[in-house]
Amino acid sequence: MVPLLLLLPLLWGESLQENPGYRLRVQESLTVQAGLGVLVPCNFSYPWSSWYSSMEPFIYWFREGDGPHSDPVATNNPKRRVKMETRGRFRLLRDPSDNDCSLSIRDARMSDTGVYYFRVERDDVKYSYRDKKLNLQVTAPPWKPYILFPEPLEAGRPTKLTCTLSLASGEGHPLLFSWVGEAVDIMNPDTLHSSELTLTPRPQDHGTNLTCRVTLQGSQVTLETTVRLNVSYAPQLVTMRISQESLTGRKDGLSSGAVMAAGLCQLRAEGLEMRWSLQEMAGYGLEVQESVAVKACMDVRVTCSFSYPWNSGYPWYSSGELFIYWFREKDQHTNNTVATNDPRKRVKPETRGRFSLLGDPSNNDCSLSIRQARLSDSGVYYFRVERGRDMRYSYRDKKLNLQVTGKPDIHFLEPLESGRPTKLTCTLSLACDEPHPLLFSWAGDALDAMKPDTLHSSELTLTPRPQDHGTNLTCRVTFQQVTLERTVLLNVSYIPRNLHISLSFRNVTGRTGPLLSRAGSCSWDCLQGGAGE
Repeated sequence: MVPLLLLLPLLWGESLQENPGYRLRVQESLTVQAGLGVLVPCNFSYPWSSWYSSMEPFIYWFREGDGPHSDPVATNNPKRRVKMETRGRFRLLRDPSDNDCSLSIRDARMSDTGVYYFRVERDDVKYSYRDKKLNLQVTAPPWKPYILFPEPLEAGRPTKLTCTLSLASGEGHPLLFSWVGEAVDIMNPDTLHSSELTLTPRPQDHGTNLTCRVTLQGSQVTLETTVRLNVSYAPQLVTMRISQESLTGRKDGLSSGAVMAAGLCQLRAEGLEMRWSLQEMAGYGLEVQESVAVKACMDVRVTCSFSYPWNSGYPWYSSGELFIYWFREKDQHTNNTVATNDPRKRVKPETRGRFSLLGDPSNNDCSLSIRQARLSDSGVYYFRVERGRDMRYSYRDKKLNLQVTGKPDIHFLEPLESGRPTKLTCTLSLACDEPHPLLFSWAGDALDAMKPDTLHSSELTLTPRPQDHGTNLTCRVTFQQVTLERTVLLNVSYIPRNLHISLSFRNVTGRTGPLLSRAGSCSWDCLQGGAGE
């Protein structure tokens, strides 16, 4: 059914559009991640002829709530001021004389989210295109900072904490760090604006929160991570009741002991001397960023540290070399690894040269560098350590979940016009140094009548039909044995045919003329004394 608002202009012999001659083709809905850039393709038309004047056309982009006399977000008019918050970030790309109104947005900010409209001025032509607008959505980045430090913290012992933010290479922004928490309240504020913090925890800091905030300058986005501090401290006096069933004399006795060294207690009773650690022997611990997202073909660094029960002073431990490994979740430790410092171990061909260890394992550093991430790299990875013949352990409780993201984009001017051939382009934005073969395919009801051979290219020439309005069109891209897809809903404009309109007139004198219908328009005649309002 054709909406009534669409029919009314036909009754007055006008175009289906409200203002004939004014036309805007722009992507009406656009989503971009904060800190990144985006291109908005756009072109326009307006009723102007060269014999009017040779005056240059001025075009403007405004925020929805602003009038045409407000500061625009972008313009080619040198006499107009641009909004301070968009200056240098929103700019026109091409020549407005070619009816091009394409807009470039870089370092997108969350505050840029909103609706924007376009305006043209040339001589007497002054028109704001209010029927079609750009709806821009800026989303928060998927990353979060990560705080790396050895646990547990020891009261009175200075410890270095490091806050990192893993960003895909090529998306770098100046980073501003800050630390917040009860444990840092007494510290010099000047020391709280670095990625590294040297903290000397107190017993009362145990169980309190410590937050690292990272601001991406330019995009005005702040990300944060909070950890709960686990602070160990030695009690000043230990009093215990022990049972001595195997000893002669009193069965129960109350004895006391004092702390001889950090974490070490000595207890004496009649005929009995005991020594033990207040904590269990230091076990296996792993600190790693458990969830990391990176765009395909970008680089990322995964910070990691580990601990294991080894001490060179214990004679039963081997002095063998320390080897560490990263494996895919589905693989056993006997399979090929994705990264290692063990020269005897084979590395998977698909990760060789791209996955590498960053730090020195002897410093308990298991940080991992991933270069030119592939979509097939997505998955779960676990860490393993080996030293000598007896110490071999896989850390299965904490793992790295790597997500390599990417989606194709479909570019075309909207709305599509029924019967008018239109070129659609499917792209997959990658930043690899070396090209990778891409296999494209298109699917949708609008393509049923097309030759299959034409549906395996990045470009598609589509002549939409009225019945294609509201149907889905999908572009699939196969890349590195992974298939990605993007689906859009087609918006097809068309002139309705064979309209049947019933009109009723009240208080009309005389005879009303017949309703006349022609292709694409309709009108009616009223005799003298009739009313056509």
